[in-house]
Amino acid sequence: MSIESSENFKPVPRHSLGGELNTNFHYTDEQGKLYLRRVPGGTVDMAEAMREDAEKWGLQKVGVTLIPRSPQEQIDFETRAKEKGLRVLPLAVDGSGLVYRPLLERAVTLDEYLQNASIEQAAQVLKELFDDVLKAHQSDIVYGDRWPKNILVDPELGLVHIDFDVRSTGRAKEFELAQLIFYTFALYPKHAAEMLPPLLAHARDAYDFEIVREIAQERTRFGDKDYTDVASGLERFFTSVSAPKES
Repeated sequence: MSIESSENFKPVPRHSLGGELNTNFHYTDEQGKLYLRRVPGGTVDMAEAMREDAEKWGLQKVGVTLIPRSPQEQIDFETRAKEKGLRVLPLAVDGSGLVYRPLLERAVTLDEYLQNASIEQAAQVLKELFDDVLKAHQSDIVYGDRWPKNILVDPELGLVHIDFDVRSTGRAKEFELAQLIFYTFALYPKHAAEMLPPLLAHARDAYDFEIVREIAQERTRFGDKDYTDVASGLERFFTSVSAPKES
């Protein structure tokens, strides 16, 4: 297992970071590097959150089911993903077996990053995102629950995936790709249509794009004040990628 080892982690007197599904506490290792230790329990009921997500994306219609990952399943998943060279953080474990994740103090979530990104910056981070996810899918690794708050952009590491509380079954790869396409149009509408086709040029044969399209467009019908109306942009995009290939 690709887990770093350190005998002693000490708590740091900082406010804990409360999330929807977990609470994170600050620790430091023997070299002074900062880490977070996740403890299940947040502000949202997981079963209700999964039910709402399934409704928003119309998952029942396409045979996708959301299932919670246990803390140990998350550790096993992150370990496997790291061994495959994917964009996840390395785990660290202390002498008692407790697991810690590096704290990225300068990182921002993907939605925050794209708000102020130049075209060049956005193009680079979106390339990192789609290259990584397509690589993961080729190894039958599906992150699950990919929305902007679970994707970080760090000045040194670039794009990093975090939080793997939920997995999906059925057309899981199509669902994950639909999520990322939807959020690209929602967060970077001016240039999404021109940036996405080259990033997905080699993915067309690996996915059922009709299902990807159905999931992404279903999300636009839900109505969400946090995102712009992306329906027209998505319609043009999926029409273009569904066009017959030139011989």
